[in-house]
Amino acid sequence: MSENWERIQSLFLEAIDLPPTERSSFLDTACAGDEQVRREVESLIAYDSTDEHRITDALGDAAQSLFESEDVSGTRLGAWRVIKEIGRGGMGTVYLACRDDDQFQKHVAIKVVKRGMDTAELLSRFRHERQILAQLDHPFIARLIDSGNTPQGRPFLVMEYVQGRPIDAYCRQDGLDVVARCRLFLKVCQAVSYAHRNLVIHRDLKPGNILVATDGSPKLLDFGVAKLLDPETDPGMATTIATGRLLTPEYASPEQVRGELVGAASDIYALGAILYELLAGVKAQQLTTHTPSELERVICQTEVQPPSIRIEPGNVRLRKRLEGDLDTIVLKAMRKEPDERYSSVDLFYKDINRHLKGRTITARPPSLTYRFGKFARRHKFSMAAAVLVIISMVVGTWISLVEARRARLEQHRAEARLSQMVELANRALFDVHGSIERLPGATDARRQLVKTTLDYLENLSKEASGDQRLNKALGAAYYRLGDLQGYPYKPNLGDTAGAIKSYWSSATLLDPIRRAHPQDAEAQRLWLETQKHLAELLYSTGDSAAASKLLHDALPVGAAFAKLPDAGVEGQRIQGEIYGILANSDGKLNPGEQLPNARGYLEIFSGLAARLPDHGDFVLEQANAYALMGNLLLRQGDSQGALEPYLRCLKLREKLVKDHPNDVVYKRNLMIGYGHVGDVLGNPVMLSLGDSAGARANYGKAVAIAEEISNADPNDLTAKYDLAASLQRLGMVDVPASEMAESLATLQRSASMLESIVASDPRNVRRGKTLSLTLEYVGHRLQSLGRYREAISNYQRSLTMANVELAADPADRSAMSQAIASGRGVAAALASSGDRAGALRQAQATVAKAEGYFKNGSDKRSGQRYVATSTMELGSIYEILAKHSPASQQKRNWEAAREALGRSVSLFEAMAADSKLLGFDADNLQNSRNLLAEAEAHLFLPPQKGH
Repeated sequence: MSENWERIQSLFLEAIDLPPTERSSFLDTACAGDEQVRREVESLIAYDSTDEHRITDALGDAAQSLFESEDVSGTRLGAWRVIKEIGRGGMGTVYLACRDDDQFQKHVAIKVVKRGMDTAELLSRFRHERQILAQLDHPFIARLIDSGNTPQGRPFLVMEYVQGRPIDAYCRQDGLDVVARCRLFLKVCQAVSYAHRNLVIHRDLKPGNILVATDGSPKLLDFGVAKLLDPETDPGMATTIATGRLLTPEYASPEQVRGELVGAASDIYALGAILYELLAGVKAQQLTTHTPSELERVICQTEVQPPSIRIEPGNVRLRKRLEGDLDTIVLKAMRKEPDERYSSVDLFYKDINRHLKGRTITARPPSLTYRFGKFARRHKFSMAAAVLVIISMVVGTWISLVEARRARLEQHRAEARLSQMVELANRALFDVHGSIERLPGATDARRQLVKTTLDYLENLSKEASGDQRLNKALGAAYYRLGDLQGYPYKPNLGDTAGAIKSYWSSATLLDPIRRAHPQDAEAQRLWLETQKHLAELLYSTGDSAAASKLLHDALPVGAAFAKLPDAGVEGQRIQGEIYGILANSDGKLNPGEQLPNARGYLEIFSGLAARLPDHGDFVLEQANAYALMGNLLLRQGDSQGALEPYLRCLKLREKLVKDHPNDVVYKRNLMIGYGHVGDVLGNPVMLSLGDSAGARANYGKAVAIAEEISNADPNDLTAKYDLAASLQRLGMVDVPASEMAESLATLQRSASMLESIVASDPRNVRRGKTLSLTLEYVGHRLQSLGRYREAISNYQRSLTMANVELAADPADRSAMSQAIASGRGVAAALASSGDRAGALRQAQATVAKAEGYFKNGSDKRSGQRYVATSTMELGSIYEILAKHSPASQQKRNWEAAREALGRSVSLFEAMAADSKLLGFDADNLQNSRNLLAEAEAHLFLPPQKGH
């Protein structure tokens, strides 16, 4: 019997909902001759029929007990104090709450999810996607602010508190006519379209989720929440939540009922059902029960009747008003097959708007009679006058109609192309990108996304033919594609060249649109975002001049954009980010602008973070601004001053990761923050505070985070580079002799990873420089261990890479610094290995290179430093030669050493007279003086015997 129990349960629940007279025929068919099953079902029905043994009531009581949430009024959930219950729904109980941490006053609505959804998997996935939903910033969408767990372990969602009436009640109680209801509905479409463009779908649109405030503005609730709470979106949750898919049957699409993939088309179906109800006053779906068979029959198989047919017979005026266009629009939105509905909310919106203006709609066949009728109604007074001269105007009217037909055909072609683009965005990018943008382990999905969309985008761009709407959509797609290919601050495929190409394509498409339409906030924003990301990649490839020009040209556009009424906080955000990029990367071209730009960056995002403390990305940018201030102070030699903003940055990032433990972007930035603090404490190639132990501790934390991110997604090139760079810093820190071998192993692991990264993306100059520095320090460690041949090999590879960079850009200061350091390393290792002549040649070549930079370069102080350090190395080599040369050559070598070291001391002292020496310059001056004193002492001693 146990194997039949589920079948018996199901048949009983279906039969009990039927009238008693229909149960016997139902069981004849359903039991199919299985008398044992039939007897069991009939016994349950008989038992249920007695007043004292109501099985269905017991089941209802059990279900209520299972899913009912206990009252949490008066308790505290996270930073929020619950005030009172304000509603209950299918997902849980809603409470009014306020902020309870004295930071600011704010009322919110908290939805505590009912039992059956309190799983670790659900909350983990919700945190992954919460940031995407929280970034929805639209006047008609209630924002998702926060999330967490109740003390009992159930998830809760913190949302903007909205006071208003459901849209159906508002229309009914205020007596809105058809036109007013359509205009209100258009605002709802605008909100849903905005969310779809940001790759978020609702999945549970219904009148109860659309409140209308007293000023007549709608506000959409629970955007994206249904997806977060639906077990069907995550197969791993199916066993945890056994209550079925989360949906509202009266507004659910056929694909939702069947458990198929849900996308933008499902939201369009729900919008159609809502409009149906607003117009006809009754629900589109005529459901008698909510059993699976009933849902399947009505929603998936029964065609929806036109709204006009459902109007009471006596209301002839309303019936006629709905007949024709409005019937057609609603029925197209509610087609059974998703492909037969409107391909986007924008097209749904346009048809309603065209109807209100008396124009033809795309959902109706373009017959001559239909078009003429529309024309006549729009121009009824003109048509009345035209009747008087109809005969003389027949030919002209015919010609006009033919021309109108041609114009409309062209318009339809343009709209068809736009529909293709919207379909591409929805299907190729929509369902994948929104869910993986900030998740670890998504690189394979990103690679597939690029592979399946790139060719189609390029073909579609050839067909754009100046259609600005299509070009705008296409420009947005190329911008997102560039991010997927190689934007360095998100998980990407490491294709820098491909990303630059995509960004240029986006900018080329968007630039004429934003110039022609200065009030189009979306076009301005997309163009500015593209300029920012393109500039950052150009900086990374060494093209600083082009990157700087892009950003300086974008600044006035950003200022104008920030003043647009539709810009909101986005205008300030973009302005702040442009200041940040300029401050971080424009030092070679405009060094005097770096600190003012950094202050502008910090000021903007400190203000935004104070206004919107729940907006994590604004807090992140504030932290980034503190880090940038630390970087600039460190470059100016103020190590102690740099530590304070670095620590403020680290505190903010630690809080973000604590609040969002699964957000890979926040984790990566925390890793970088530990690296900054390690740099200022004890990085040997920077002006640090000399705290090697503190540096190692912070670098170790950075490595641990980098390992975690990289292990989660081994194909993510950015994560792999982050790990390699973190290992490099940890290996470079000064260590005692007993730890030299461990330091070498760390550096060699870093170098091995960097070699594969550079080989896969050779245009990324910054990563090549990281490898060059790593090889230099591998050489230092090998030399310290007496492995001179291996040390020389690594020094020479580092030197070769630096020389290649200098050949491409002779003014590249970091490449010159690396060439001098690696050249000195080669010379010292050759000298230590006994190749005195080779060491001398290398040391002299390094001096010549430094002198060339000093003579021709614009940065004279750096040139002085390079000549001073390279001549110090030359003097050191001569001293080694003097100590190991025959007596007849000793004096000449000591004199050459004294000459080189004297010049080195003079250059360092000249630098000191000009301005205070940085810490490592002061150390090198003292080393030069010590070596010079040794040379002078030997020149007054008698020659040593035995040589």
